[in-house]
Amino acid sequence: MELTGLMQLPGQGILVFGLLMTRFGALALTAPILSAPQVPIRVRVGLGALMALILVPLELARPGLDLPGGPGGLATALAGEAFIGLVLGVLGMFILYGVQFAGYLIGLQMGFGMDQVYDPMSNQQLPSLALFLGSLALLVLLLTDGHLAILEALSGTLDQIPLGHNPFTPALLDRVLSALDALFTIAFALLFPILGVLLVAEIGLAVMNRMMPALNVFSAGFALKIAIGMGILLTGLPSITHFLESVIARWLPRLSGFFGS
Repeated sequence: MELTGLMQLPGQGILVFGLLMTRFGALALTAPILSAPQVPIRVRVGLGALMALILVPLELARPGLDLPGGPGGLATALAGEAFIGLVLGVLGMFILYGVQFAGYLIGLQMGFGMDQVYDPMSNQQLPSLALFLGSLALLVLLLTDGHLAILEALSGTLDQIPLGHNPFTPALLDRVLSALDALFTIAFALLFPILGVLLVAEIGLAVMNRMMPALNVFSAGFALKIAIGMGILLTGLPSITHFLESVIARWLPRLSGFFGS
């Protein structure tokens, strides 16, 4: 359907277009890549409008299409559409949040607690290891077409929650809590192997300091922990990348059924 054809539909077509654009526009505010400050607002709005324009004919042909009526119903429907897009975008970011959290804790244990660098994607100061691992996770997400899977998942929500329907189901809170649990699972699965080696090194330094206190082992321990941590990260980079691929492959299908019954 062309834009001129859409505008010829005085009520239903424009309402469907507005609801769809609200759902996809809200996703662009929180989803990976699209939510970056470098992405102009007109690009986000244009993408939302394009996706809405493509799906308008399908939604108009959907059997049993029930659109809200009245100002109150329309406001509630727009809020529900925005909620769906925002939540799905945040869920897409959970992998990056979990990896960045793991990077922060690893850097803290290595002695990079005060290390802060500028992250152009979030427009914030982040620890260097959190930024590095988060950028790696974002690269893997792009290489595995994760950004397209998020858009596909949002399109799939139209079958689970039709336009104008209430997205707040009884099982929604349990699914949100399950998603938060998955965030920390990702973080600690990446964190524990590296922290385990650093803990062994810490114990070894403590034993050496106890046996030879005159050497003042802890003064050289900071550099040693940094060297050990960087060595583990460099040698384990292929394994970390494979881990991120497997996490993304398991996580993205969950988005498709997040709002399902």
